[in-house]
Amino acid sequence: MTLLVGSGDVSMLLKINKSVISKKTLNALETESSYLEPYSENIIHLPSISAELFLLVYKWLDQRVLEIVDPETYNPECHISTWCRLHVLATRFFLEDLAAECLAQYRECRQPLWQGGWIPLPAEIDYAYDTTHADRHVAALKAFLAGYVVSQLASCEKPVDFRELAELAGRNQMFMVDVLRATRCHLFEPEYAPNGCMVEDCRIHPRWPDPEDGFIHVSPFRVKQSGSSNEVHAMFVTDEEEEALAETEVEEAIREADEVKEQLYRENAV
Repeated sequence: MTLLVGSGDVSMLLKINKSVISKKTLNALETESSYLEPYSENIIHLPSISAELFLLVYKWLDQRVLEIVDPETYNPECHISTWCRLHVLATRFFLEDLAAECLAQYRECRQPLWQGGWIPLPAEIDYAYDTTHADRHVAALKAFLAGYVVSQLASCEKPVDFRELAELAGRNQMFMVDVLRATRCHLFEPEYAPNGCMVEDCRIHPRWPDPEDGFIHVSPFRVKQSGSSNEVHAMFVTDEEEEALAETEVEEAIREADEVKEQLYRENAV
C-alpha cells in the first residue's frame, strides 16, 4: 500500500504492508484519502496531514523506537508536545497501542524522575480543545489532561501553584468544566477501595488492606523519608510490631483523609 502524505514541497511517499494495520485503520486511511490524478486508485493521498508527524507513525508500524525529545526552551503559548499531536493522529486512525504509548511518553518527557510536578502548556490545552478536531480524536487526551490536573490537586507530595492552575483552567471554559467534573468524580470515589484511586499519594483515598497478600497498603504520603529521625527499618521490626505499626498508620491516614474531605467540602460550600 502506497501513501502520499503532506502537500507541496513537504510531502513523503511511504509504502506500508497492509498486514501490519487493522481493517479499521485501513478503512480510515482510505476514507480520508483525497483524489489524486491519475493514480487515485493506487495511492492513498493525505495532503492535510503533516508528513513529518506521519513519518513517526510509519516508524512505529515498522517497530522502530520513537525518539522524540521536546526542546529545552520553548514558548508555552505556542509549543505543543509532539507526543500530544501524535496521540491525536494515532487515535484518528485507530492505532490504540500507539495512542496509549503517546500519553505515557507525554507524561514522562515532561516529568523525568529528578523533577517535580508539571502542568500542561497553554498551547496544548488550546490544541486539545480545538473544535476542528473530531470529539473521538481528542476525548482521551482531554480526559488525561483533566485527570492529571486533579492528581496535582489531590497529591500530598507535589507542590501546586494554584494561580498557574487557575490561569490554565480559565483559558478554556470546557477544560474548566472537565476539570471540575473529574474533581467531583474523584471526591466521590470509594474511600477505601482495595485498588485505591488514580492518585498514588492521594490525601483523600488512603491505601487499604489487600486480602490477597495480607499486607496493609498505606498511602505513600505516610511513609517517612529516608534519613528522618523517626524512620523505621523493616529488618529490625517483628511481624507483630509491623502489623501494629501499619494499623496505626491506616488509622491516622483515615483521620487525615476525613479532615481533608471536610475542608474541601467547606471550601466548595463557600
